Amino acid sequence: MLFAERFIEDSVMDHTSIPLARKGRPRSAVRVILFPQAYAALMDMARGGLPVETAGLLVGTLQEQGGYTWLWVRSVEPLAVRYDGLQPGLDPLRVSAVRDSVALGASPRPLGWFYADPGMGVFAPRLNLREVHRSFGPGFPILLVVNPATEQGVFLEWRGDRFVPTGGFYETLPRDGAEPTVPWGGGLP
Repeated sequence: MLFAERFIEDSVMDHTSIPLARKGRPRSAVRVILFPQAYAALMDMARGGLPVETAGLLVGTLQEQGGYTWLWVRSVEPLAVRYDGLQPGLDPLRVSAVRDSVALGASPRPLGWFYADPGMGVFAPRLNLREVHRSFGPGFPILLVVNPATEQGVFLEWRGDRFVPTGGFYETLPRDGAEPTVPWGGGLP
């Protein structure tokens, strides 16, 4: 068991006692802590879905501490992208079930979602990211956008009616001095 995983089992997680690598310069009130196994599972899903887009849930726990909202992303769950006509979308029944689970306050719970598109940066996303994010309702503070072809990703915070980059995130490490495994720097892919 990794050093950081032991703290997942505790009811209160303390980010100050777990070795973390800072990626980019997190400057948002929403602070994301990404576990390497969540990154690996996300990239496996995204690469397995090539050449089309992939979407899924970011699952973990939320903790208010020190004036920040800490999101501990420890796993991912796939969401099927449906192609009804020209505009892809997510299954409305699944989105409704996710919205209900967040409203019930379950833990661990969906914290946000991810969208992986190998054409990111060359083409605009075919999925309407704002519309999908709004459909999840309140309680979904982040979107992770990933380009699996370039192995880059960025966390975006939902503020008002738009996405704003968080500036970076934190990656859990198995021990002090260990090298990070997530290659992202925290900037736009």
